Amino acid sequence: MLVTLALLTAPAVAVMGSEEDSDHSAVVALAAEIDGVTYTGCTGTVIAPRLVLTAAHCGNDITLEFVAAVGGAYFGTDVAAPEAVIAIQEIRRHPDYTDTRTGDLYDDGTATDDVTVLVLAEDAPVRPIPLHDAALDESHLGQELELVGYGKTAHDLEDEGTRRSAALFVDDLVGQHVVSDDDLNPTGANACWGDMGAPLLAAGPDGQPTQWAITSWTDAHCYRETWSTRVDEVLPWVLDQAEAVAGTRDLCELGGLYGDGVCDAACPTVDADCDSGAPTVDADGEDERGCASAGASPGILGLSLGLVGLLIRRRD
Repeated sequence: MLVTLALLTAPAVAVMGSEEDSDHSAVVALAAEIDGVTYTGCTGTVIAPRLVLTAAHCGNDITLEFVAAVGGAYFGTDVAAPEAVIAIQEIRRHPDYTDTRTGDLYDDGTATDDVTVLVLAEDAPVRPIPLHDAALDESHLGQELELVGYGKTAHDLEDEGTRRSAALFVDDLVGQHVVSDDDLNPTGANACWGDMGAPLLAAGPDGQPTQWAITSWTDAHCYRETWSTRVDEVLPWVLDQAEAVAGTRDLCELGGLYGDGVCDAACPTVDADCDSGAPTVDADGEDERGCASAGASPGILGLSLGLVGLLIRRRD
């Protein structure tokens, strides 16, 4: 999934961020087992008990249609030993999806609506991740995000299928896309094959992760840029799908996040738990800190102020 360059001319090696991720149980592999081998097509995020958000073009060696026919959503850190596998009941791909890649990248920024909502056959056994609904603008350049996916650690390795994570910065906003340049990321992180559809997450004011973007493309060798579809650009359509499937556009309502004893500041309706001083939790449901401390450290994605000053890059 992740590649770094010590210098532009140096050989690629695995980054620190490619270590196994055990913190984001709502990030799943979309995979299928063939002749005893589990193949990972791409990555998705549980956004409601039966809804998974991923990319429209999703698929590496196998397509979404094949995953839906013979595989499903794989839960856990390793597709070879999943904690659960849930079948995909329906694929709801954005009708206006266009793929206008030039060469190996979405480098002209005109590809649109690279988003799909998958309907699971039963409720997922994890807490959903809320979506970031605020519009992105130049004030978000330099924002640190966390890529979580099941992709390769290098383009020439066959090690996809393990959930890993790393930090990426928002270096540019082009059309519907967040662009992150691996040379400007703290560890040289970049998406690779198997990460398509993976979430880019940031900690909200309550310390919990929210999804800002959906990984859409990278170059053939996974070392130049990661292009990701902005959630704020496709959110109305995503909520349309939730309403069509479950009768409500409120993903927090679908996920049972209101009144569950945990403050969820990213929900569209104010969560009464946030007024009661209820604890927040991390992605695996462990108590993290109270909502009263919402103005404090941004959590797992935070860096010290000095380090941020050194690492954050903005384009002139």
